[in-house]
Amino acid sequence: MKMKFLIRIALATAALFASSHTASAVESYEADSVSVVYYIKDISPESIVKLYNAVERKATGRVGIMLSDENPHYPNAIGPDLSGALVEETGGRIADIRSSDGYVSLPIEGGYHQRAFKAGKNITDYDFMIVHSHFRGLYDTGYDGALKNIAMGTASAEAKAKILGHKEPDALMESIADACLAATSYWGDKVVYISVAAKISVDADNSRYTDEPQMADLGILASIDPVALDRACTDMVYNSSDPAAKHFADHIDAREGTHLLDATELLGAGTQQYFLITIE
Repeated sequence: MKMKFLIRIALATAALFASSHTASAVESYEADSVSVVYYIKDISPESIVKLYNAVERKATGRVGIMLSDENPHYPNAIGPDLSGALVEETGGRIADIRSSDGYVSLPIEGGYHQRAFKAGKNITDYDFMIVHSHFRGLYDTGYDGALKNIAMGTASAEAKAKILGHKEPDALMESIADACLAATSYWGDKVVYISVAAKISVDADNSRYTDEPQMADLGILASIDPVALDRACTDMVYNSSDPAAKHFADHIDAREGTHLLDATELLGAGTQQYFLITIE
């Protein structure tokens, strides 16, 4: 595990300080089972479209855009307006799976706590999913990103309640990992993940007012691997020179948030090794 961490940081650090990367270099890392994460500092609807196109996995058929579960009236919500250009580019629509009645049972091979996952029945309304997440702090899991979004965004009301019923941190993370495996297996190669690391409050909670963001915006990241994407986002927090970042990092650690990364990786739903490519 220590060696994997050193490889991941080395690759990410090299990418941050390099101005460009050739296609052959990217292909060589992909061949070695290292995922590619794309990054852009500018936070705008146009930047989201740039990253979507950089990933080179085109959305086809009935396209859904899965937003993070946040009240748009709270001060730190990124809001649906940021998705406008992406909706226009892909012909997609905001996905509404979790609020539907009924469910579709998805198998979980080798899960920690579940052998099947009850996805909202509206999952069948979409052929392709873009998981558009707000990376931020969260009370129960330490952080909110692509993994939490695809798990909870795909879950039926019953499945969501079952996941959140786990109060012990490791069991909660493993239950979310089970849901991630079910969802990623269902979508296969018909999914893209985009995370906006902006308006980062450390303890976001939709049931109450949240404080002003405690650290500076980081940018937008995208990948076809949700584990690599969440790892890249959390690495930016841990490696940030922003004095406020330590509070966020401590918050993640206190809730054993990175156990979600380890648990999901062990199930085979992604890798924490990644190569970061900056888009201008």
